[in-house]
Amino acid sequence: DISFDEFKYNYSSYASLIDKCLISYVENSSGEVVAFYFTVPDFYSDDKIIIIKTMGVAPEYQGMEIGSALFYSIHERAKKQNFTKYLFSTMKEDNKKIQKLTYSDSVYRRYGVYELNLND
Repeated sequence: DISFDEFKYNYSSYASLIDKCLISYVENSSGEVVAFYFTVPDFYSDDKIIIIKTMGVAPEYQGMEIGSALFYSIHERAKKQNFTKYLFSTMKEDNKKIQKLTYSDSVYRRYGVYELNLND
């Protein structure tokens, strides 16, 4: 367990790096966001690795290849910025859909997951 102040301190450095991130979303015909991704460069590696921090597709839009299109978008944008490797950081080990898209279930690095409870 860590406090909110510790969490904020650990991750506040990302705010100054937002221009190095790749962020995109998909809207439906009504203008509602139905899918998105957020990526950051891997600051702990000498290689040009982009970390896909999170990606999601609304349940009613899953199975329409939107996830595949998002991965393609990441690939094209990352290639323009000379990234050569991808790291999928927040996929759960039992997420079969993301494993199907990534064609691998090998683990490169493990992350901790935190839940913020603002009611405490």
